[in-house]
Amino acid sequence: RRYVIINHNEMKVNQSSLTLLLFFLITILLSSCQEDLQDPCDTPRDGETFTISPAAVALVSNYENAERVIFKTEIGEEVSYDISPLDGGFGEYYIGGICEEDPSMGQTVRGTTQTLYLSLTNTIEIPEPIFITMTELPIANNQNPVRELLSVSLGQVFPLDLGGEGLFGYLIDTPDERILFHDSLDVLGKRFYSVFENINLDPVPSIEIKYTKAEGIVHYKNSNTGREYIYDRVE
Repeated sequence: RRYVIINHNEMKVNQSSLTLLLFFLITILLSSCQEDLQDPCDTPRDGETFTISPAAVALVSNYENAERVIFKTEIGEEVSYDISPLDGGFGEYYIGGICEEDPSMGQTVRGTTQTLYLSLTNTIEIPEPIFITMTELPIANNQNPVRELLSVSLGQVFPLDLGGEGLFGYLIDTPDERILFHDSLDVLGKRFYSVFENINLDPVPSIEIKYTKAEGIVHYKNSNTGREYIYDRVE
């Protein structure tokens, strides 16, 4: 007679190894199937990097080499605001786009866009700084993929941030019913050219702004006190 000696401990080890191997193979198989079934339109694709154009930067050129901007009140008193250096950076954007694999489907586009800003500060006159900001705004499914926004805000670079307030906005070279453009405008006895101002804003901002391409902010009015200030010069 022949006897077969069975080592139960070895069987347990081999069964455990076999179970792990099967689990590993099944996991790989399922992952492979999921990759095959995954819709490529569900994965965000890389979009463009948008930078501020020279034409937009020119809208703040009057401030670039100056340390302060001087306004005058209706009775001729000078009010000075310190100008911060132009600053900014790049941030991510996510917009809806067309799927490259299947144009009938949509796909998220992810890219980077630039923001530049500076501030005008006089804490005695206005407790919070006034920010002048230029932002690239990517547009979904549009022949013109980006628009440039010049905005003026109080307290925060982006007026939607906590405590911020939007004072003025201008989509550069874009028709906008909220913008009134003047070839020339007399303000408190002084004439300015290429003047932009917002109209029909609701609610009315606490500070109303008039802006020109050459000087920047040329007039502002405190809606609460009614006091008006007019641009005089930079230093």
